[in-house]
Amino acid sequence: MGYDLVSNQPNREVSADFAKRYEYTYLFDKDTGEFNGDDQVYFRSNIWGMGDIHRIIEAIRREVNQDLDYGLSVPMPIVDKTVYNDGELVTTADIQDFLDLVNFHTGAKKEGSREDWLTRVRDNVYPLVLRMVKSNRLTNPDEFKNTIRAFVDGQVVTKEYPEEEAANDSTNLFIEFVDYADTCLELEGFRVY
Repeated sequence: MGYDLVSNQPNREVSADFAKRYEYTYLFDKDTGEFNGDDQVYFRSNIWGMGDIHRIIEAIRREVNQDLDYGLSVPMPIVDKTVYNDGELVTTADIQDFLDLVNFHTGAKKEGSREDWLTRVRDNVYPLVLRMVKSNRLTNPDEFKNTIRAFVDGQVVTKEYPEEEAANDSTNLFIEFVDYADTCLELEGFRVY
């Protein structure tokens, strides 16, 4: 169960590049390495990952909302439109509002390379996510556990999931979503399925 996001307009080269960047290996032929994915740029998140993305956006909004002169629209349409996987179109205006919020909060600007911009965003979002993870585990330990189930030596085991590792995983997914949203600016937005 999850969310499949696809760019509103196709671009095979951009689609293959994004899939490579985030190692969507199942979209490539295992023998030839040829891209077998769709021409629309694709992003996938399970329901828990999308929940993390929404919580991070809301945490950023709470911090930014302390200064009401930030000039972004409220409510945040990108959150409202990615709650359900019913084909809703997230427009370029929705994406731009989201990216403006992220850039305002982080102080990052899209100067230089995409990688440099995303690194600046990540460096500034990670501390917020770490605080969020700590707070969630403290206030709701039954939902936000400090263990995960994983394969170790071929066996499913329960192992510790340190706050820093959880924050790192959530931040990485958020950055992938930021990159995806930015990529879809040139493709007339994206749809949520």
